[in-house]
Amino acid sequence: MSEANEPQKTWIKSPVANLYQYAPTGGYYARPRLKGKIISKSLKTDKLHVAKMRLADFLREIHCRAAIQGAFQKGKMTFGMATDEFKMQLETNPKLKPRSKSYRLERLKAIEKSWPELARTDIGKITKADCEAWARKYGQKSSAQAFNNTVGTLRMAIPLKIKRSWWQICARP
Repeated sequence: MSEANEPQKTWIKSPVANLYQYAPTGGYYARPRLKGKIISKSLKTDKLHVAKMRLADFLREIHCRAAIQGAFQKGKMTFGMATDEFKMQLETNPKLKPRSKSYRLERLKAIEKSWPELARTDIGKITKADCEAWARKYGQKSSAQAFNNTVGTLRMAIPLKIKRSWWQICARP
């Protein structure tokens, strides 16, 4: 068989597990297998040393998300796990400015400080009455703007599936 008739390889395996180079462009892709399915994501570089660093971040992110998703499906998700997911979404959201991200993190700290047992609470067991009790207590010692933004952050941190089961979360009393 001559060289002209040989098929060209599209993906070139790198010396690092789960890291492949796309031959036509030279760009590196993460291609890990998670629960039997290959997840492919461009690492937006053609440099091996940069791809290795980005691969580590990507693998950490998908494994964390898989653990949180598994906990949610089993009904064992705590609010602390939900905030970890929310923090990851904040970090990776390119539409938010750095100050907006840090402000939301400040509001999460305010929630943790004012409602310390919340982080260990199963997210499905948080009731509207719990939220109203916290809101009454927190609303007395905070400004209207801080209160509203903290409640907004609390709403954002609670997964959408849980939000749909509640009509209103933490309405101002």
